Amino acid sequence: MREAGARGDRPYSARTVLRRHEFGALTATVELYAPLDPPEIISHEFEHLIERIEGTNLRLLSLVAGSGVTQTVDGSYETRRAVIAGRRVAQECSGVGPNGSLVAEATY
Repeated sequence: MREAGARGDRPYSARTVLRRHEFGALTATVELYAPLDPPEIISHEFEHLIERIEGTNLRLLSLVAGSGVTQTVDGSYETRRAVIAGRRVAQECSGVGPNGSLVAEATY
């Protein structure tokens, strides 16, 4: 993960660049463009990593109505799954539950 500067005119606050290497290794670089809500954006990008590890075919799913996968104008893919994951983490970090009630702080 790396801080990649100002967002500028990008339509996103972060992106994950995945590379498959010659012998099958997969590396990921998560670039953060000064996001307003780091917990939401980081967890959103991590969910995209999980999708890739699971072998989810985003290109194919983007062609299926109701799949929750869309192709964006820059050719990348967005998933409802990553959006939900990011929002869930942001909500947990805010201390407010889904119904608006305060969530007790957990200690480990």
